[in-house]
Amino acid sequence: MRIFTGGIITETNTFSPVPTGYDDFISSRSASKQDDLPNECLIESYLQKIAEQHQWHLIPSFIAVAEPDGTTTRQAYEQLREELLQSLKQALPVDMVLLPLHGAMVAEGYDDCEGDIVTRVREIVGPDIVIGVELDLHCHLSRNLVDQSSVITIYREYPHTDILERAGDLLMLCADAVLAKTKPVMALYDCRIINLYPTANEPMRSLVEHFKTVSEQPGIITAEMAHGFPYGDVADCGTRILVIADNDPALASETAKQLAEIVFEQRHELLIKPLSMESAFAEAQQQPATGKPIVIADMSDNAGGGAPSDSTYVLEYMLNKQVSNAAVGMIFDPQVAAIAMKAGIGSHLKVRLGGKTCHDSGQPLDLDVEVIECIPGMIQRFPQSGDEAIPVPCGDSVCLKCQGVYIIVNSTRTQVFHPEVFTKFGLSLAALNIVVVKSIFHFHAGFAPVAESILLMSPPGALNMNFTEIPYTQPDLNKFPWQDTPALPYPSPL
Repeated sequence: MRIFTGGIITETNTFSPVPTGYDDFISSRSASKQDDLPNECLIESYLQKIAEQHQWHLIPSFIAVAEPDGTTTRQAYEQLREELLQSLKQALPVDMVLLPLHGAMVAEGYDDCEGDIVTRVREIVGPDIVIGVELDLHCHLSRNLVDQSSVITIYREYPHTDILERAGDLLMLCADAVLAKTKPVMALYDCRIINLYPTANEPMRSLVEHFKTVSEQPGIITAEMAHGFPYGDVADCGTRILVIADNDPALASETAKQLAEIVFEQRHELLIKPLSMESAFAEAQQQPATGKPIVIADMSDNAGGGAPSDSTYVLEYMLNKQVSNAAVGMIFDPQVAAIAMKAGIGSHLKVRLGGKTCHDSGQPLDLDVEVIECIPGMIQRFPQSGDEAIPVPCGDSVCLKCQGVYIIVNSTRTQVFHPEVFTKFGLSLAALNIVVVKSIFHFHAGFAPVAESILLMSPPGALNMNFTEIPYTQPDLNKFPWQDTPALPYPSPL
């Protein structure tokens, strides 16, 4: 069996003023070291191991990944797309095409990049070749993408601890279709909700397990929930359910409808409700010291959602309120990181930190700091299922101290995934009262075991957690939370 694999992956915040260009993409075929690879680039090597076990021939092309940011330029997208399609043409004939994509990539002139990619792949390989697509759960699951694909799997976990596992699922489900063991048919339903759904918390935790159970039922190939990406101003924004059945369209449709109804019925309990900055710190400071820190998520400045990660609102609040014995990270500021690296450990500097990218970043802070530690080319781990972890580059990174607050500054924009963002600098989490992480929920897998409690906070910033305040122009907002009960029909077949 000849299997082609390759993909282009980024998550587009269409409200970000910073465009995503060709040079922002790191490719699995051009990175000089394994540690330089983004999370998704490792999918190909994972699939290669499975293919070898079955004596299948995997033909890897490349996976190009860019950190979430603003709309991708037309030139960048079209160039990457043509490189991928040319690789496919050179690999022909193939029995299967596997495309690790994201599902929320938007480029100039292309609101549905993934649908466009799969449509063009289908034109090349014809109607009978199995095309499998893996998506991030923060995807805009379009009708066109579903129609052009044979099988789709979506990450089930947020934080995404199952990227590799779901890629493996996709390969095996597609192999069943190639070998005529199954005949996949798909049904897509719109839940009429826009929201974010951390899966470690109830009721989402139970819903994830329910989707797994449904996927094991007779006649069902897989049941998937596309959470949606609230910061993409496109028509397909929102939560959708996909069910793939074995040659039974009615079963797929009825199961998808039932799952969409279950999700909609729990819409109030599922709605994310973060604390204000003032409330989060008040609650954290009221809790007694236990030898474990209170971890507070700065959800509004999450690089993983396209935010600049150089917002100063939280740090300014901490300094003004004299919050001490605390740490915050990571603030993206390559200039300050370079200055501190040059000055060296123990140096005392005056720096202008953060607030450089856009209005939502706040104002730069003029601070007197001490350089505590410097780490060239720092890597953090992104925990996966089992004992696996994916290396995530943070760039040249430094730990600064100001008024009892330790500040982690990095030169490669990314969110916090793991406690080693702090511990690599010699900081003991047990000795800190409060740790602030710039992330929405991906930090949870790494920090939950070491935190006394975790607070989700929505300060000012680029990512507004009150979705009804986001200035959408494209989605139909006949959805929850704009309408408690949207006009019928809900959920809606697509």
